[in-house]
Amino acid sequence: MTYDVFCRSSKQPTMPAITPTIIVFFGFSTAFALIFQLWRGRRLAHLLLFWLVSILGFGLGYLAASLWSIHPWVLGEIPIVEASVGSLILLLVASRTTV
Repeated sequence: MTYDVFCRSSKQPTMPAITPTIIVFFGFSTAFALIFQLWRGRRLAHLLLFWLVSILGFGLGYLAASLWSIHPWVLGEIPIVEASVGSLILLLVASRTTV
């Protein structure tokens, strides 16, 4: 009976694990959005906009980096330089188009 109590973990449903790649992806894009909000943000609504745009730009930079074979700095399967450039470009475009 005691053995059943300790082996019950295999019967419980498991939660999907968050991979380190996702943590790095959202961590860097959130950090860029927060820094950009401190630098160029005027209202709190800009923070949400900058966060969404930063995630989109980081993802586009990641996809663009998949076309090249050389990556200067890779962290957790994410080419940081290319993804950061994509995020910063879209953040600059978003800051120029917001009122």
